[in-house]
Amino acid sequence: MREFLEELAARSGGRLRLHVIDPQPFSEEEDRASELGVRGTPVGGAGTQFYFGLAGTNSTDGRAAIEFFDPNKEQFLEYDVVKLVYQLANPKKPVVAWLSSLADGSGLRSAERADARTVGRVQRSAAAL
Repeated sequence: MREFLEELAARSGGRLRLHVIDPQPFSEEEDRASELGVRGTPVGGAGTQFYFGLAGTNSTDGRAAIEFFDPNKEQFLEYDVVKLVYQLANPKKPVVAWLSSLADGSGLRSAERADARTVGRVQRSAAAL
């Protein structure tokens, strides 16, 4: 996993920075990992916490985390990491509207509902688009 993350950072052209931290018990790093959503799993008889997750932040105070890399889901790990990076790099969610002249039972056509919920007006004809 570390090699994949290092390669991802290296190919990012400086837009992605990787900091590998090994949180020690009762340390600031352990508190920060928990705060960011990375959870420890107890190992051994003493119950020492083992951290194997990823936390990410962006320049607009966005945060995302993979709380623990589950070895049973190894086939999805690369996807999950890239998804986390994408979500942090693109904090605004795309807006999708469905427009139809058919009523949906609310008494309003979808274009009328869209007009009521958005700041801008929805064009009502294909020619106007």
